[in-house]
Amino acid sequence: MRIKRGKKYHKYVNFFRVVYKFRAPFKVLTDGNFFYHSTKESMDLKHLLSKIFEDQPFIFMTKCIMRELENLGDHAPHAKAVL
Repeated sequence: MRIKRGKKYHKYVNFFRVVYKFRAPFKVLTDGNFFYHSTKESMDLKHLLSKIFEDQPFIFMTKCIMRELENLGDHAPHAKAVL
């Protein structure tokens, strides 16, 4: 992550902590396409999100997102491996 981009992310997270009283642990809801492409590119979501939030986030997926990934079938072998 570039330094300027990282500073912006830290400012945004700090803004939400101060104004909206967000506290750790942060809960992140992922969608099917985001999860599919992150696994396809072999990105470590927990590590990258922990750099942004400066804490360990919880990554959530709803049941309909799980079904969406299962229905992709052969098109999503990386995502099915994680499930």
